[in-house]
Amino acid sequence: MEPPPEALRRAIAVLAHELRNPLSVFRAGVDLLPEENPQQARLKDVLMRQTVQMTRLVEDLSDISRAQLGKLRVERRPLRLQDVIGEVVENLQPTLTACRQQLDLQVADELIWIDGDAFRIGQMLGNLLSNASKYSEPESRIELSATVDLQEVTIRVRDFGIGIAEGDLARIFEFLSQSDSPDALDHRQGGLGIGLALARQIVEQHDGTITADSDGLGEGSEFAVRLPVIRGGHLPRPCDLATRSFPPFRVLVVDDNRSSQLLVPMLIERLGTHEVRVAGSGEETLGVLKEFVPELILLDLGLPGMSGIELARLLRGNEALGKTHLVALTGYEDGESRQAVSEAGVDTYRIKPVSLEMLREIFEELAVRAAAHDEPLTASD
Repeated sequence: MEPPPEALRRAIAVLAHELRNPLSVFRAGVDLLPEENPQQARLKDVLMRQTVQMTRLVEDLSDISRAQLGKLRVERRPLRLQDVIGEVVENLQPTLTACRQQLDLQVADELIWIDGDAFRIGQMLGNLLSNASKYSEPESRIELSATVDLQEVTIRVRDFGIGIAEGDLARIFEFLSQSDSPDALDHRQGGLGIGLALARQIVEQHDGTITADSDGLGEGSEFAVRLPVIRGGHLPRPCDLATRSFPPFRVLVVDDNRSSQLLVPMLIERLGTHEVRVAGSGEETLGVLKEFVPELILLDLGLPGMSGIELARLLRGNEALGKTHLVALTGYEDGESRQAVSEAGVDTYRIKPVSLEMLREIFEELAVRAAAHDEPLTASD
């Protein structure tokens, strides 16, 4: 399939950006829903499952043109595969629960380190597991295993669902490839037909291989991913964040979206007794900073008037903010935006939607940064 023309790629990027803004509000709202009784818990599970599905569709939409051009962005660093698997399984659990499906995990006891992009590896595994769930019947079983030898780890995702026809097996990793068999049509439940193509791109950009196998319709399917492992002196020094305590942070949320101004501080309050201020523009931000010196600034790039990138440059020129961690929040996932943000002095680039999980990771980044520089976690200490 030929890559889409430049005009179409730009339109897709803008559409994905515009969809991420309401998705950010939806995700924050779902994270904040109470679970005081079984009915509320079931409602939250349903809404979270649909929000995650919409987010996956937007991510696939934004990735399709870059992947077809071989420009899928991958930022590799040493990571523990078990951590990625745990996060993917946790995110998929509401879907499995709703379908009454059982996931059997068989992961090696020894820590498995790979040189990888945690988001992309998680995206790849999420696509494989979501497909396994989608094309399996309720109350069925799915297997996920990870075995390691001296040179590589082999990850297998096995289901006992509708299987793959011999004619479909040869083209299953092609873009927009979907089976025309009646059983597959019944199980699609949405999707753009690009999840497996993206999975292949991600695996190949990690110097790995991915294969699919099935004995035919009704016989289930198995996907095997092989990735190089890293060992010994190449491993990073571990940082046990689980045992760390995080003192209150001073946080400034800069976003012109009224819903985000309300919900993001509420999410932050779920993570501790942090002091949070809100600004809706560059000018308002500069006013707040006259009396408030934050340790963390969450900066939306799509601000009215002064752009987020222009504001970031001003903030980095302020000596009082020398130790402030600056995080860009945006709906754009492209190399040009990342480069411009990096040149403006932003520390971290995060893609919407904003979630409780994302904010927790950002606070952990602050702790790691402080530990690396032997600094106190707060400027007031």
